[in-house]
Amino acid sequence: MPNRRQKRTTLGCVGYRPYPSVVIPLHAKGRNPCPLKKDFLPRELRTAKHKKDPGEGYPFVDVEQGTWRNPFCAGAFRLLRESEENLRKQWEKTHPIENFPRIRSLDDLKRVQRKLTDQSTFVSEKPKRMRGKDLPHLIDPAVPERNRKWRREKYVAPVRGLV
Repeated sequence: MPNRRQKRTTLGCVGYRPYPSVVIPLHAKGRNPCPLKKDFLPRELRTAKHKKDPGEGYPFVDVEQGTWRNPFCAGAFRLLRESEENLRKQWEKTHPIENFPRIRSLDDLKRVQRKLTDQSTFVSEKPKRMRGKDLPHLIDPAVPERNRKWRREKYVAPVRGLV
């Protein structure tokens, strides 16, 4: 429980600007939304890693300016950069002759994603989830360990309530 007598400093989140064309900064949404304003204790201000804005993609606390960047806003910027790099790699696989289009806004990013998915050329790097039909050894009756009858014969259930 924090000490209620300590003076708190209220700072506003600066958000993130993924591209120069974005005039109004965005804030993290979803599971971990940006609180926009936060009250900091003096020890939280002392232990902040960055005292000035080191650039997009890093959380910081600047008491003189009255600003800070939420770690989730900083993570959203890095997440956009990572998705852009993945799109670039995918584009090189599917369109080896064409240059990757210049992305200057979120609309450009969405347009490139749509172009890749519309052509049915987008291949996810995520491994496919294995299901029962993909694992024939789990349902193969020839394998005795997987046969239900074999399990019943080997492990007989105790009979209760007859005594």
